[in-house]
Amino acid sequence: MTQDFLLTTEGIDHASEEVAAFLDGTVLGPRESMACRLTFEHALLMLRDYSGDGAPARLAVSKLLGRPRLMVMVRGKKFDPLAAENDLDEESMVIGRAVLEASGMRPTYSYRGGQNTLTLVRPRPPLSSLAQILIAFAAGLVVAAAGTALLGDQDLQHVIEAYVTPLFNVYLGMLGGIAGPLVFLSIANGICDIGDVATLGRAGKSLAGRFMRSNVAGMALAMVVCVPLFALPVASSSSAGDLVADLLGLVVGLLPTNVFAPFVEGNTSQIILLGIFVGIAALVLGASSEGVRTNIRELNGIAQFLMEQLCRFIPGFIFVMILMQAWSGTLGSMLSAWMPLVLCVVLMCAQVALQLVYVCLHRHVSLRATLAAIWPSMIVGLTTASSSAAYSTMLAACTDGMGVPKDHTSFSMPLGVVLCKCSTSVMCVVLMLYSMSTYGLGADLSWYVRLALASVLYAVVAPPVPGGMLMCYGLMLAELGIPAGALAIMTAADVMLDYPATFVRIGAMMLETLDSACALGIVDRTKLAKE
Repeated sequence: MTQDFLLTTEGIDHASEEVAAFLDGTVLGPRESMACRLTFEHALLMLRDYSGDGAPARLAVSKLLGRPRLMVMVRGKKFDPLAAENDLDEESMVIGRAVLEASGMRPTYSYRGGQNTLTLVRPRPPLSSLAQILIAFAAGLVVAAAGTALLGDQDLQHVIEAYVTPLFNVYLGMLGGIAGPLVFLSIANGICDIGDVATLGRAGKSLAGRFMRSNVAGMALAMVVCVPLFALPVASSSSAGDLVADLLGLVVGLLPTNVFAPFVEGNTSQIILLGIFVGIAALVLGASSEGVRTNIRELNGIAQFLMEQLCRFIPGFIFVMILMQAWSGTLGSMLSAWMPLVLCVVLMCAQVALQLVYVCLHRHVSLRATLAAIWPSMIVGLTTASSSAAYSTMLAACTDGMGVPKDHTSFSMPLGVVLCKCSTSVMCVVLMLYSMSTYGLGADLSWYVRLALASVLYAVVAPPVPGGMLMCYGLMLAELGIPAGALAIMTAADVMLDYPATFVRIGAMMLETLDSACALGIVDRTKLAKE
């Protein structure tokens, strides 16, 4: 709909009413509609004051792919009502900015052919990570099928070697380049954020140990179920003495020869240990290390930002991997990856169910009341795949629902977000064993020990950024001797499993918080008294 009007008080009121009537028939809620109308009126008043009372204007309203779109056009000299320097007074500037932020509509300004055009359009919501992965997967299948139909085997091999493989190697190279520093900084910064040595000691006794115990339990459950299930061939017939020597070498290999060697050699286990040492040393030194802590915090922010930007290319990486797998004849194994997904979900849910039963029986609290307290927060995690989104409900559930003191909960929850990664430990074991089975690789006892340690350590040190586990998967593949092609399966699986993994992780965090509070005798037991 398009109509002309004059920039007078009456004309602006009429145009505003037309906008309000139009917005009533859109997907915008009442609050968004009111904010959009106020934004529109504010801009028109500014244009009137600049162009003069009674200046001709044109209003156009429409729906663009179901999204409301408003346009107002005024002829005359260039005047941008969205620019801060063009606001007529400070009060209107503040009000206008606040309304613009609350409107849910994206304002844009343009000046062409002597005409000022202000457009308000609701931006399309960004695609979720899962949707992007699925689109990249489907696009890869379509392009792969077209290439197979149009090109011969020799041409396809040339495309793989000249284009696909270099893109794959470039992405892995960038991922590996940021991985080591990010792991080191993430660990050191996490320890520094604890505050002081006394707090670190208390956390290690009452909470950190329990969260790590949960991670180890998840790893152990996955190992017990999956090692016989996948039945990897024995890599060698090493004697007992050789196995002991291998395990001893594994322990000795955790100690770096110097500060720089772990980063140069890409030895992530040594980088993790080095990050722990640096973080603890900063706590011991106290105030004298404040400058170092600040530098670690700032560098960690930079490294996380770089990782976030790199992870924006994950759909493209999936697309490239689909082409590589399809044209090299190994796509079938990738398409059968539904089995480890189901296995991960079953094992994760089994672990949190066992943990719930154990805590309730051990601490003599009501299972029904405990489940009722933690369930809403777990559902938020399942629907959003975000611990942050469920953070406030977790705090309320622990204090109001389970009777845990607020000061204990306020310390336990942030620590749990960092350390409690039981579901991730399960995912690491299942996906690594599945990849070994897919490639027909064998394993010995020392390899299984490395898998167990890596599954717990990498789950904890994964940086809290989108795609953080992707970096850890890449490091685990290199450490366990699995071909890098398995990273495509793990990337897709990680996105899909993020929702149930968050569901389980939130439940485990709250149960460990309850267990530690019961051990300290600080729980209001009337909240969870048995019927």
